[in-house]
Amino acid sequence: MQAILDRPEKGETIPKYTLSQNILYKNGKIVVGKDQDLYSKIIKLFHDSSLGGHSGVVVTAKRVMSLFLVEGPS
Repeated sequence: MQAILDRPEKGETIPKYTLSQNILYKNGKIVVGKDQDLYSKIIKLFHDSSLGGHSGVVVTAKRVMSLFLVEGPS
């Protein structure tokens, strides 16, 4: 993932990826690495917030997956 992040700084573009305000997007989703702690925090924030509304695990996970993309090395 670091190689992907370095390319826009060198003026290179990568199909399907966009870097905006230091946030990496792929096909409109925010890219997060395979960091289980980070992913758990994101799930908790969505579940506990008024946005998530304590919708349950399945609904919350679907909402998170619609906005975030987990990729990169473990």
